[in-house]
Amino acid sequence: LDGDISNPRFVEVSADSLFTAIFINDTVPLSVSAPSSSHSLTLRPNPASDRVEIVSCESLSSIDLYDISGRHVLHFEPLSSSASLDLSRLAPGVYTVKASSTTGSVFTDKLLVKRF
Repeated sequence: LDGDISNPRFVEVSADSLFTAIFINDTVPLSVSAPSSSHSLTLRPNPASDRVEIVSCESLSSIDLYDISGRHVLHFEPLSSSASLDLSRLAPGVYTVKASSTTGSVFTDKLLVKRF
């Protein structure tokens, strides 16, 4: 209950292993959040223009970038916990970064490529 007794609204928090959602009266979403990957994968700078540094808490076997339509646009095999990627051939836009570790973990994050 939100405290306003003249217009009572119930707030429900629903969570599963991937997302947490907050609803009012089970119909209007207030917020939806995915788990933070800040402890597992760091992209800097983000937004980036010509290069991005990718740092993980684990040694990475591969890094893949996908454009907004899901098309695979870049593959890199760093075999270390960090890599610097050349973005100069990519069009400006939002990309999904998928990094696979040597232990089998998979980390994802969003990268914004801008031309400054």
